[in-house]
Amino acid sequence: MAVKSLQAIFLLSILCFGVVSYSSLLSTQGRWIVDSTGRRVKLACTTWASHLEPMLAEGLHKKPLKDIVTKLVQLKFNCVRLTWATYMFTRYGNMTVTKTLDNLHLAQAKQGIAQNNPALLSMTHIQAFEAVVDEVGKQGIMVVLDNHVSNPKWCCADEDGNGFFKDADFDPTEWQFALANVASRFSNKNQVVGMSLRNELRGPRQNEDDWYNYVPAGATVVHNANPNVLVILSGLNYAIDLSFLKKRSLDPSNWNNKLVYEAHWYPWSVHADTCADTINVVYDHSLFLQDGDQPIPLFLSEFGFDQTGRTKADNVFINCFLTAAAKYDLSWSLWALQGSYYIRDSKLDYEEVFGVLNADWDTIRNPQFMKALQMLHPYDSKTIKISDNVIGTQNTLFVEAAAMAVKCFQDIFLLSVLCFGVASYSLPLSTQGRWIVDSSSGRRVKLACTCWPSHMKPMLAEGLHKKPLKDIVAKVVLQKFNCVRLTWATYMLTRYSNNTVTQTFDNLHLAQAKQGIAQNNPALLNMTHVQAFEALVDELGRQGLMVVLDNHVSNPKWFCAEEDGNGFFGDADFNPLEWERGLVAVAQQFSSKIRFILYTALSLFI
Repeated sequence: MAVKSLQAIFLLSILCFGVVSYSSLLSTQGRWIVDSTGRRVKLACTTWASHLEPMLAEGLHKKPLKDIVTKLVQLKFNCVRLTWATYMFTRYGNMTVTKTLDNLHLAQAKQGIAQNNPALLSMTHIQAFEAVVDEVGKQGIMVVLDNHVSNPKWCCADEDGNGFFKDADFDPTEWQFALANVASRFSNKNQVVGMSLRNELRGPRQNEDDWYNYVPAGATVVHNANPNVLVILSGLNYAIDLSFLKKRSLDPSNWNNKLVYEAHWYPWSVHADTCADTINVVYDHSLFLQDGDQPIPLFLSEFGFDQTGRTKADNVFINCFLTAAAKYDLSWSLWALQGSYYIRDSKLDYEEVFGVLNADWDTIRNPQFMKALQMLHPYDSKTIKISDNVIGTQNTLFVEAAAMAVKCFQDIFLLSVLCFGVASYSLPLSTQGRWIVDSSSGRRVKLACTCWPSHMKPMLAEGLHKKPLKDIVAKVVLQKFNCVRLTWATYMLTRYSNNTVTQTFDNLHLAQAKQGIAQNNPALLNMTHVQAFEALVDELGRQGLMVVLDNHVSNPKWFCAEEDGNGFFGDADFNPLEWERGLVAVAQQFSSKIRFILYTALSLFI
């Protein structure tokens, strides 16, 4: 039984963390993007600019194309949002890369391309663009083609001529012609899974009537030319506002369930006092689309911040963004891949501080952020299709009451609950209406718990310097409790997992407490905090008690005060991504200890 269970858990981990395949066509199902089997596909993209004056994917003068794409793979992106300019297909389709670089006096960039990607120089811009798409697909990454501007240039400003239909450089007929051209040209490339119709509609001429007149028509043009791709529509005001759809929505069936909306979110997008207020504004503008009676997918196709860490407002923003992205389980695209531009705003080799890569196109600008971003990559329960009679939303042990439930944590832990045999309990527990019940018999299980703190600075269950662990647990049993709510601190798993009990007590100058532990529970002193925590859980289970593991704080300390740094997502000691890592670590650490359950009800936060 245990071997079979471990195999199942291992298989589930592959499903959770494996690379999403684009071998089947994507479509929509409610709020989700799914493949042909109905399995959810989460887009985890970065944007690679190819829409500026050189009309060539940035960075090809610094590194070989193959190496840049390999870097994307290593960074665990499953998708690239590749930008393009309308005029590249309608006016400059026959121009070669060499000719354009010469016209722009980009001799140094040309020399770099000759060294790293010589074959591109003699290609037309369209051929070079196609070569990038081919290499991205060859290395197993999906592509979303984004019509970023009409006239190749940096984007965006209200009056740059590219903002809205009938602006100086935004002829609707020419735009539709380009959309049809691109959709048709890439219709035989399965890696191209979506086309974004237009980036950041904006400016003084923007209005809802013209949006409804031109945007759905553009979607139809794309769908008719290539019915396989997702058709991605942006709203108004720099892709911030889709709230007008509350009054007049579009019917996804008009595009055979290929319709996806997109939105952008930057530090300057919303002006609010708190993260909660900011999220509420974004919800009102765009996130609402995923809820309600007719939910539809939302692709957060641009978010970004100054990755040098020098801007306080940007640092605050990214914590808030990550909170929302995890909560609403969004598909997303980070701005941007590029560490520099051939030319931007008339400056050669312009550095992009929002870029994943440094200006050398080799090193990572902010490795700590990229590590944190991994938690937003596809690994959630929606990637796994399981029949409702096995794991249904009403019958799981993890009810979606937690505002930011960690999906893969649920999957790994819940499967282990379902698989492992139990001698003394008829597990797992589930819910039935307002009751917690024994799943096998439907009999109600009432939790009668006491709380045992283990979240303070020593990161050890209190009292172990006074009495042997076995005696304390026996006392809990004698008092007729059937359960212990055991608290823990996030940092114990994410930062101090290798620290021993002895080291921490010495650092805290707790000599007397250390001496007491040596007398009553000597084996604990040489254990790490995680091992000692596990020893405690083992003893509780051995004496027949259920356990609820409660994530009490992040930074081990007394709880709580409004300004203690542990109170809410984005606070000084409450990084949502680190919190999620802690939850996953605990779930995996204790997944085999179901004999004394209520791990099942592991508290995500207090």
